[in-house]
Amino acid sequence: MFFIVLSCGKKDSYPPYYYTLQIRFTDQFGNDKVQGIKYIEDNKPGSSDEYKVQKDIYRLEVEQTHKPKEDLLRVQKVEPYNYLIIRTSTLPSPDYRPKHLAHRLVCAHVFGDEEEHTIVSDWEKVGSSDKCISITVDGKTFTSTENDQYGNFPIFLVSLDE
Repeated sequence: MFFIVLSCGKKDSYPPYYYTLQIRFTDQFGNDKVQGIKYIEDNKPGSSDEYKVQKDIYRLEVEQTHKPKEDLLRVQKVEPYNYLIIRTSTLPSPDYRPKHLAHRLVCAHVFGDEEEHTIVSDWEKVGSSDKCISITVDGKTFTSTENDQYGNFPIFLVSLDE
């Protein structure tokens, strides 16, 4: 009799680490800069008011995820304001869990220009996910003052001076 023992303990069998960043953008007068952004109606009836932002109106790269381009920009439409959601993950690895992510975002609808804007997010470990504790947008640091409507993730309020 012959038995073969297989192991699933391969390095690539580790789950990725997930990051969810939620940002509300306003102008200097408190007006919602995300309001009216073009999105794709991809939700089923009765699901949340979260939609994919149209790919042709933005460019997003997240450096530490080792992915060349992210297509994970979404908009959450809630009253009285909307916010952007950036969801990303690292490649599966037991040794790589970044505490800082550098997001390079071009979105004229939000920023009013075609320039690349840098968002650096700082994270702490919470189980298999990570929680954002602060962000820096073009050199200005912001902390969260509220969570999303489900209480899961912080929302950052970024006031864009024009």
